[in-house]
Amino acid sequence: MQNQLPSIFGLVLTGGHSHRTQTDKVTLHYGKHSQIKHVFYLLEPHMTRCFISLPTDQKFGPAPSRFPQIIVLSDENGPVAGLRAARHPYPDVA
Repeated sequence: MQNQLPSIFGLVLTGGHSHRTQTDKVTLHYGKHSQIKHVFYLLEPHMTRCFISLPTDQKFGPAPSRFPQIIVLSDENGPVAGLRAARHPYPDVA
């Protein structure tokens, strides 16, 4: 009997305010595209599904609204908050 592997979802950890650049990280660009778009489209072909994570105060911006989202509802900050938020709706997904 073979063990079935879980689906693999991608999560682009975004959001937050950069202390170094003094700007919202969601708005950063690499070349022609936003950082979110660049990373999302690199990751998407290799995953079953793909999401971006954002804090609640950034979910309605122009760039994030185009992508499936995982919203960080807690007071936690940083990448771990995004990972924990993603585990809640998809506990059985890698």
